[in-house]
Amino acid sequence: MTRMEYAVAEIEKSEVDKILKDDFLSRQSVTVKDAKLFGEEKNENYVLIEGREGIKARLKELGIGMLGEKKAADIREKIKKEEDEAAGGLGFVFD
Repeated sequence: MTRMEYAVAEIEKSEVDKILKDDFLSRQSVTVKDAKLFGEEKNENYVLIEGREGIKARLKELGIGMLGEKKAADIREKIKKEEDEAAGGLGFVFD
């Protein structure tokens, strides 16, 4: 059974294509969010990548930095909460 893994990269907007064009990473679940949405003053993106084991190793191979476990878990939770709220908001459109 394949283990699931996730990582959150913090990269400049111009570098997002490195992830989106990578054969392995692009086959995973990739969510890109502007860091400013999380109160950061940086002109960067947080990129949440979820999927098969090997994500962190591939990011390292590409020279893409990842957030530490605590900050990554925090950002992942915020992204999931935002997605859940957005999905919940669509319900009234179809009622």
